[in-house]
Amino acid sequence: MFGYIQPYKNELKVKDVKVYKNVYCTLCNVLKRRYGRIYSFFLNYEVVFLYFFIQGAEVQNKSNYKIKCMINPFYQCTYEINLELINYAAFINIYLVQGKLQDNYNDEHSLISKFLCCLLNVSERYRQDCKKYSQIVNKIDLYLNQLSGLEKSSNSDIDDCSKTMGNVLKEIVSFYFDFHKLEIKHRSDIQEVAYILGQWIYIMDAYDDYEKDKKTNSFNPFIKQNEKDYRIVGLKILSLMHWNIKRIKYRIDFSEYSEIIDNILEYGLQNKMNEIRCREEMSGVRRLRERMKKWIAHT
Repeated sequence: MFGYIQPYKNELKVKDVKVYKNVYCTLCNVLKRRYGRIYSFFLNYEVVFLYFFIQGAEVQNKSNYKIKCMINPFYQCTYEINLELINYAAFINIYLVQGKLQDNYNDEHSLISKFLCCLLNVSERYRQDCKKYSQIVNKIDLYLNQLSGLEKSSNSDIDDCSKTMGNVLKEIVSFYFDFHKLEIKHRSDIQEVAYILGQWIYIMDAYDDYEKDKKTNSFNPFIKQNEKDYRIVGLKILSLMHWNIKRIKYRIDFSEYSEIIDNILEYGLQNKMNEIRCREEMSGVRRLRERMKKWIAHT
């Protein structure tokens, strides 16, 4: 469910590539400093976007933050960053990863996922942050439990499941505004973009994992609805949601990082859909070749 919200670097200006890298590196460093080195390996692109999205909605105070790369210890630099927001993003990153690992364990009974899920609870600082952000933790748990129930139900469909994930992302954004008592100019539009984006992520993940889920007999809304031509159905839904995201985005006047946010929501999402569609087409060609070989072998 992670790795779909990325910038399209071919359309990103050089200065914006540097800014994106700065935030990515800072978030990686914050995960290491607050929770431990191993937590940095769970950094995902969705939370990097979350930082830009919330900070862009309303410019907030920044502080100098000095980082030292754990991969390259000779690389040191100082960035201007919203420390409160980056700490919140780091916490949300790990909490969502835990939810994903637990879901993998429930679906596939993966002992590795269960082990990693328990490992992420080791940090005392992380457990303290769970208490600090207990309101959003409770809301995320509520929606994830609803999603788990829907995935086990015989009556659930793509719409119901994706709406639950849309509510998760919407609440994550809304909670930060409420927690810091921020008055946001285009709050309803920002929440709507977050909601649709959460739905888009869920459906994209289901679309991308269709073949894997079919082989492992794991839950997938496309399989459950018996959609024979899931590629057409999935792409139509994803394209419609992408269009809605762009339509609402134009009503929002981002105070900061507008070009990066535009790039991700305009080109990044489209590029990711194109990538997965090309991958599906190539896998279809490979399956056809295998069938032809078997047919030739039998004749």
